[in-house]
Formats: sequence, C-alpha cells, structure tokens
Amino acid sequence: MNVLLIDAQPLFLEALEGLTKSIFPDVNVYKESCAAKASKVIRYEQIDTVILDTEISNGSGIDYAKRLRSIGFTGGILFISSSHSKMYCHIARSSRANGLVYKTEDISKIRAAILSVSQGKEVFEQSDNMMVKRTFNLSAREELVLTYLTKGYSNKKISELLSLSNKTISTYKSRILSKYNAKSVIEIISLQSQAS
Repeated sequence: MNVLLIDAQPLFLEALEGLTKSIFPDVNVYKESCAAKASKVIRYEQIDTVILDTEISNGSGIDYAKRLRSIGFTGGILFISSSHSKMYCHIARSSRANGLVYKTEDISKIRAAILSVSQGKEVFEQSDNMMVKRTFNLSAREELVLTYLTKGYSNKKISELLSLSNKTISTYKSRILSKYNAKSVIEIISLQSQAS
C-alpha cells in the first residue's frame, strides 16, 4: 500500500506518518508540503490513498483533490483539516473526497478515518450534513471563497491560493453577499454563528 501525505506543517506530517505506519505496518509513505511536489509522486508512484489538509503550501488542498479526480485518480482522499469550518464538509464532498476530519479531533477518530477511507468508505460527520442544508445554495467554489473570506483573507490572497483572477474572486464575493442578502462578510459570520 502507498499513501501520500500532503501538509504544510512538518511536525504534523511526521506525526501523521507515524500514525499511518501504526495502522498499516507495511505501508510506503510519501510526504510533501505542496501540490507541485505531490503531483510528481502521483505521476511516478501507484498511490492508493491521499491524506491532505484543506490548505496546503501554495494553494488549496480542495482544488488539488479536484484535480486528482479529474486526471482519473481513483484512490481514497481524506482531508485532515486544520480549519474547523463546517462548510468544509460540503466542499470536501463536492471534490469527491472520501472523508473529512479535523486535526483537533481525538487520535482514535483520525485513525478510524484513515482506515475507513483506505477501505473505500466515506467518513463525514452527521452534524456536518446539516450545514449543507444551510449554505444558501452556494456553489462549491463560492463556499471555498467564503471560507477564506471568513478567515480574513484578502481577495488578492484568495486569488493567489485558487489561481484565479482578483476580479473573479470579487465576482464570487458579490454573489455570496447577494445569496446571504448581506452587506459584508462580517454580517455573514454573524448569521452563521446564529445558525450554529
């Protein structure tokens, strides 16, 4: 079995490698911090499972997962996110990932998620499914942009992360505000906290 780990945090990569090897003693683990280096591994190795953060060096883990699926990757994809945003569940599903857990969760839950995804099962929390119904009909891309906006990222930074123009991000932001019938991102954050 070959597993590719992608995360910008070296200590987390080491811990995740140890956890993966404790689950699968004969596993080959490849570790990368960015999509470009991970793509080389995908090109030259037969990877069975990819475990990555939703945000990786120089880009979006969500977009990387979508690209993997678009080139025919059929293995498991598990997000272990450093950001505990419930919107990520819907975004992860739309990228055809097999699961999403958070880095802050108990190690036994992360272990179970890795095992389940490697067996082709899905791992999404039930409570996250409720969030999908409250997303004001945002597209997956709009939800991703909204997630970055609520973290305080500028349009310019988001455009760099998603490899889109600043104007495109502004268009997404306008659509999001319109769908929420809000005047600012702060108002949307307030609406989301009331819904929780």
